[in-house]
Amino acid sequence: MRSLTEVYPIDFKEAVTVPRVRSAQIVFAAMAFGMISFCGVVVFLFVNGAVAEPRRDAEGMLATIMLLTGFNIVAAVVIPFIGKFVADRQFSSSNLIAAVEREFTDEKGRPLMATPAEKCMILIRTAWIIRLATLDASAMFGLTVSLVAVTTGVAGIEPLYMANMLSIVPLLAYVVVSFPTPERFNETFESRIRNQV
Repeated sequence: MRSLTEVYPIDFKEAVTVPRVRSAQIVFAAMAFGMISFCGVVVFLFVNGAVAEPRRDAEGMLATIMLLTGFNIVAAVVIPFIGKFVADRQFSSSNLIAAVEREFTDEKGRPLMATPAEKCMILIRTAWIIRLATLDASAMFGLTVSLVAVTTGVAGIEPLYMANMLSIVPLLAYVVVSFPTPERFNETFESRIRNQV
């Protein structure tokens, strides 16, 4: 075998086992739950009056939050594109050829005797996690800016800065649209690996 594009769909379907799908589902759910929890804390603090009294240097803090909001807007646009680019590299022709000979390891660093179909599973899961991680980073930054706005009193002066929390929306949308299922693994295999010939 010269490339993972030569893996037969029937072999890939056999590699899509319940434990493998479940592990990807757990990662997706955990990352979404973590961000939803963090968002809930920020909203709770804001709604329940935990907004700090504006400090004497509120003008300086307002400028800082404005700057961080600008960074958040840039991050919310740029980081997902970087994540998509890096994730798509998993399915490049050169990577699909190199993966045939590549040795994969398990979570403890032990060599994993993966069949070509299992290597396809690993590449798909890796691409999804890369996309998820970059969206998670963007969401985390936006929620952190909102938290800083709440804890410094800026949110009390200018509640509009709480809109930084919207950076969680792309992450949640990706989790809903791309949540791992056996069918989604098979669709991704067909569209990103098998049909690359």
